[in-house]
Amino acid sequence: MGVFQWEEMYSVRVASFDRQHRGLFRTVHELNEALCAGCGKEVAGKILQRLIDYTASHFAAEEEVMDMADYPELRRTKVSTKHWSSRCSSFRRTLRPANRAWPWR
Repeated sequence: MGVFQWEEMYSVRVASFDRQHRGLFRTVHELNEALCAGCGKEVAGKILQRLIDYTASHFAAEEEVMDMADYPELRRTKVSTKHWSSRCSSFRRTLRPANRAWPWR
């Protein structure tokens, strides 16, 4: 069993979001595997960028549905979303080679 394994307890009971959550878990697992295997910054950077892009679109979709449903915890969710997006971006900066353009994107 992997470190980043989807479990039913994470389900939000919305099929489309659960599929996206499973995809996020797979991508985080893939990133962890690449880092543990010493694949290098370029490979890890590409996976991380894919994760950042995926989470941005996922969070936007989730927040839109929450807003339409007047979800009472939307404000707290947005704070959490911003926190995790910031952490991913910060990690991406640590992978960037000094004085070099991104090898991805």
